[in-house]
Amino acid sequence: MEERIRVAFLETHHPHMWHRVAILDSMQNVEILGFFDDDESTAQQFMQRTGWHRFQNAEDLLEEKPDIIFVESMDNAIPYYAKLAARAAKCVLVEKVGATSPEAVKALEDELSDFDVSIENGFQMNYMPVVKDCAKIASSGALGRITLVRFHGGCPVGCAADPWCNDPALSSGLVWLEGCHVLDIALELLGEPKTVTGLLAKLEKGDEVISTRVGMDLFKGAGEPTLTRIGALNHEDVGAAIALYDDKLAVFDFTAWESGPWCEEWKIEFYGTDGTMTARLFPERIELKLQNAFDDYPAGLSTIEYPLTDELGDSQMKNAYRRQIMHMIDMLKNGSKDQSGMRRMTDVALLAEKMY
Repeated sequence: MEERIRVAFLETHHPHMWHRVAILDSMQNVEILGFFDDDESTAQQFMQRTGWHRFQNAEDLLEEKPDIIFVESMDNAIPYYAKLAARAAKCVLVEKVGATSPEAVKALEDELSDFDVSIENGFQMNYMPVVKDCAKIASSGALGRITLVRFHGGCPVGCAADPWCNDPALSSGLVWLEGCHVLDIALELLGEPKTVTGLLAKLEKGDEVISTRVGMDLFKGAGEPTLTRIGALNHEDVGAAIALYDDKLAVFDFTAWESGPWCEEWKIEFYGTDGTMTARLFPERIELKLQNAFDDYPAGLSTIEYPLTDELGDSQMKNAYRRQIMHMIDMLKNGSKDQSGMRRMTDVALLAEKMY
């Protein structure tokens, strides 16, 4: 019989954790040891919602020597709990964005390198098939010489006012906190740019906007009408950058005021001499427009569609989280120290920093 993977959570303060909780609960080869959170109200609500065992202190949890620890803290506490987790676990997930400043993220990477532990980051969208298909098509030659790539991200109206993105302790808002997913994908597809020229802007205070997509409470979620105002965020309302590569330019743009649901407007656009490719990240979709047929790709306009849910009814996004967890289990089975996830978190932070 396969030995079960023992997992635990240190802190339960980030909304990404809910998909992970549901997935771990459903996995037969996983034993959930429990969680620790130092906030009484948060701990009580998490325990009531999940039924997980609550450790009264972090040391008791660490003594259990979990195989995997998920650090789901607010950003200011992530370095402390990540280093605690690294003392006991074989693999640690460090929630995005990892700390309150790029310098602190780099310092955390340096400190974690002293531990014999694998590190994964909180960027789950890189595990969506559309990203791998973009890489395959872009490298195939179907688009000809690619001269320009555009990446767009952001958040729905008002959501940058939530406690995570609007945290005044952070050095940047949505461009780093939400744009990190898009910047992670950009680094995956294009690598490090030579130079970056960016601009972030807090707009003049303007219209008041009511949004039902803002999740101000971790346990209630979104749905309640929330009054927000353009220009009243602690950090930027919009941001953009131009990145120079040896053979192309890449353009990044972000707004805290998208009209639609989460991720619906996030996209990647490749412009080549023989064709263009537009990819939407969620729901996943690729549109190709080619001058000539190339391998399996026809001339003219064609699309690659992805099922919105799998046979179990799980969404594309939930399955990205599942693939990430499976990757962590694979790292455990391989037995070798892999901290590439932490290095990527630092690279994303430093790329965001170049924008401001």
